[in-house]
Amino acid sequence: MSKRTEKVFVFGATGSIGGAALDVCRRSSVDVVGIGTKSSLDSLESIVKNFNVRVIHIADKNISLVNKMSLPSGVKVFWGEETSRDAIITSGADTVLNGVSGSAGLSYSIAAVESGVAKLALANKETLVMAGNLFLEIASSKGTKVVPVDSEHNALFRLLGNVDRRLIRRLILTASGGPFFEEKPLEPTPAEALAHPLWQMGKRISIDSATMMNKVFEVVEAHYLFGFTYTEIDILIHPEGLL
Repeated sequence: MSKRTEKVFVFGATGSIGGAALDVCRRSSVDVVGIGTKSSLDSLESIVKNFNVRVIHIADKNISLVNKMSLPSGVKVFWGEETSRDAIITSGADTVLNGVSGSAGLSYSIAAVESGVAKLALANKETLVMAGNLFLEIASSKGTKVVPVDSEHNALFRLLGNVDRRLIRRLILTASGGPFFEEKPLEPTPAEALAHPLWQMGKRISIDSATMMNKVFEVVEAHYLFGFTYTEIDILIHPEGLL
């Protein structure tokens, strides 16, 4: 019996996380049936052509596709954040990947579980930082499995597997230390804070990395995902970065 093809809706498809997800889908048997973006149309047309996309969701209602791209017949377009649930249902997706950054991602996580999808691949840490138990209770009541795809948490998810949690005393999250790990200027400038030594990221995440606030968010995320107390979650400064 052949394995059923997984149907995925990717929110944040034109961003770095979405792009990485699409690359994985391209090299596997995953069928990308829906894509979402806030307002960027630059790579939207090529994504539609390279995948079996049935639905496009554009969060910004002021964006028009008229005379900007040629879409295959049958592709449906939804505008506005409030239509994301309908877009998911129309696409027939059984998995939603939330690659939207920042607090805006919470609404897409909620839309995913309310649409009844089997799985939410979560790369938006703000969903758990802001909603925590409330969101997980909704996901559980709808029968949606929440799987972290953000780097450290996905690694922990895989390591934990079916291990008896009573045998684990603590979780350790690694942190690069950011641009001020070795040199700590008395009056750092925004440009210095944005100059991460390892990664090229957006401005907000780069600043959060420089202040270590991003790692605080990740501790909260790990707490809700894996059920460990905050005293059982440690942070290790580990400047080496491997791709």
